[in-house]
Amino acid sequence: MLRWIAWPLLKVAESGPGARLAAAMARHAPGLLPVRRVALTEGAFAMIHPLPQYPDHVVVTPRTYVADLGALVEGGHAEALRDTLDLARWLDLERPPGGRLFTISNGDRLHVRHVHGHLVSRGDAFWLAEDAAFEVGEPRADDPEAVLAAVGDALARVGGSGTRGSLIFEELHAERLRVSITVAPPDIA
Repeated sequence: MLRWIAWPLLKVAESGPGARLAAAMARHAPGLLPVRRVALTEGAFAMIHPLPQYPDHVVVTPRTYVADLGALVEGGHAEALRDTLDLARWLDLERPPGGRLFTISNGDRLHVRHVHGHLVSRGDAFWLAEDAAFEVGEPRADDPEAVLAAVGDALARVGGSGTRGSLIFEELHAERLRVSITVAPPDIA
């Protein structure tokens, strides 16, 4: 996508109504989104990040609107999380094991108010370096309810759904996902 159109589109998507509109377009008319689509399933959508900060930066989002991690857990959106993780795992199949992370931002780090994840190489996840990390657990990758429960446990551990940080999924191809959550210090933008 042309970079000159990416910034205004991201600004619109940062608002709640704009994020809902983008999610509705991803669900009902994904071809109308002016992005470089990587993959599309019934429940999730993947694209090259419109303003990538590093090579091979892929964004994966559920096609159902979910405002943030708190809404994901409270609304019982296990299917949306499963669809998103399944697509991220499928996209990561050609990569060496252990080389990539799938992160979902939260709080004011979630610029676009719709749950979405970033599939990035471990070395490119620079924003995690200053965060305090907490291991949450290793739910079965094929059990979306257990993964959703781990997300809920992660949020409870760090102070709730408004917490500024990132949920991290590692070992995407293992039988069990390694889940952790980070909390950003207040002075990090």
